Amino acid sequence: MNRILAIGCALAVIVAPTATFAAPISVPQAPSTHSGLEFVDAITMTTIANGTHVYILPDATSTVVSTLAAGTKVTVLDKTPDGMWARVQIDSGLGYVRVKTLK
Repeated sequence: MNRILAIGCALAVIVAPTATFAAPISVPQAPSTHSGLEFVDAITMTTIANGTHVYILPDATSTVVSTLAAGTKVTVLDKTPDGMWARVQIDSGLGYVRVKTLK
């Protein structure tokens, strides 16, 4: 009788894990990082004034990397959450311009 009980327990131990593996395994997702930028489809816009500054950061006190003439076409890649700055691509690289200077 003890042998039958031992064999039954052994079978229960062997069979139980297979039932666990039959269920789908859920892999936890890594938390998404938020860059603080609102992504937009890359669109082409034009500067509206001569002397439009392109800054290295979305801050008028940061370094000016370029100055654009009126009518210069830029590719807008995304905008800051407050909607005041656009990250743009120009011939000389990437930078930020004030949204109000674009049309």
